[in-house]
Amino acid sequence: FVSAKEMVEKFMLDEEDHLLAMVRFIVSAGLDDELRRHDWIGFARGYNGPGFAKNNYHVKLATAYARWVKIKDTPFP
Repeated sequence: FVSAKEMVEKFMLDEEDHLLAMVRFIVSAGLDDELRRHDWIGFARGYNGPGFAKNNYHVKLATAYARWVKIKDTPFP
């Protein structure tokens, strides 16, 4: 994005654009490996910066993953 304003405006258009931009950021920042390994500390540090621990982002990610991994996927028709 050329500016933060352009990014926010694009995110507001639809969820698909927002999700795609987030995935692109994760890959370009080299954080996709942390997600695949379930390295919540490494991912939170890279995504949220050095203050990640005081906000427990790594704990929140691990907790959310533990909850969602138990839910079966919806079969694709």
